[in-house]
Amino acid sequence: MRGFQVLSLIGLIFWIQPVFAGLTWETTYREVRVPGNQREVLADFGFKNETGSPLGISSIQTSCGCTVAKVDRKEVSPGEAAAVHVRFDIGSRKGEQVKSVVVRTSDRTSQTLVLRVLIQDPVSFSQKEFTWAAGAQAVPKDSIVEVDPASGARLLGVESLNDQFDARLEEIEAGRRYRLLVTPRSTQTPVTGSLKVLVEDPKKRAIFLQTRIENN
Repeated sequence: MRGFQVLSLIGLIFWIQPVFAGLTWETTYREVRVPGNQREVLADFGFKNETGSPLGISSIQTSCGCTVAKVDRKEVSPGEAAAVHVRFDIGSRKGEQVKSVVVRTSDRTSQTLVLRVLIQDPVSFSQKEFTWAAGAQAVPKDSIVEVDPASGARLLGVESLNDQFDARLEEIEAGRRYRLLVTPRSTQTPVTGSLKVLVEDPKKRAIFLQTRIENN
């Protein structure tokens, strides 16, 4: 009787094993770089049912309302391939964005898919603040300005909003790379100011940078 129970248990294990085997994913992580003016990101996560039984997609849950995910079909036959299609609405978001999608299947397993989006600012600066110590030499300081050509942005110029500082742009690579040079007229007196960098892009905006002479 005991031998029959052991054989029955082994048979049960072999019977339930395909059910818990889960889906095989091409990848569970995708990283995408996009220009700052892009509105959305689309990413596909392919998978295949390599078990011997049909598997159903029980639920798909995204980490936020800006991310939507859908699957090709709710039930995947043995040997059949499909994909989860993810759409991330960028909106006004900037920088690094990490979104996740949890897919639960009828075999009572789940898989987390990760989409990492790097949103490039149309115009970026190696530094946005320029500081000198009071009484130090009035030497120029610089910032490298990078323009993403895919964004359609264009630098129009720079203006110092405080006459104690001079600012000018030097072109390093046409339409793409510049050097912003900032020089104080004097460092004898502590003072704060700002620079106004004019940018032509869909927003037609101005970017403000800080200048400062401060006591030690």
